[in-house]
Amino acid sequence: MNHEDKYLKIPLNLTHESLDKISLRESISQFVGIIIGSRFGSFPFDPVFGCRIWDREYTYFSIESQAEFRGFLRNAISAYEKRLKNVSVNITQAFIAPHRNKASLVAQVKGIYMEDGEERSFEGEYVFWQPRWQGGRQR
Repeated sequence: MNHEDKYLKIPLNLTHESLDKISLRESISQFVGIIIGSRFGSFPFDPVFGCRIWDREYTYFSIESQAEFRGFLRNAISAYEKRLKNVSVNITQAFIAPHRNKASLVAQVKGIYMEDGEERSFEGEYVFWQPRWQGGRQR
């Protein structure tokens, strides 16, 4: 274990004598993933935790909805991941079955965090929607 690994790895593995630890960067990455993957209002202890993207329809993803999704993601991450500053979000379509025009939506998150008194850059990619699979095949 690295001396910098002092944050808990999610999901917690309770079968060991000690909990797995990760670096600050990995901890930020995991928490951003939790924020992005949580429906707005899904946690009773904090009814505004999560991201409003889950209230929208992805079928008709457009340039206009892309700006709205970026805003939802940026606002949620900025509100809850206080270790990350200057958050920017870009959303792209990653074609996973181009011949069938099937794409997933990927959020590229960037920002700055402080570690050991130095600014460090953060970049992470998060798939937040992809076509459903049906019978081993995508719909």
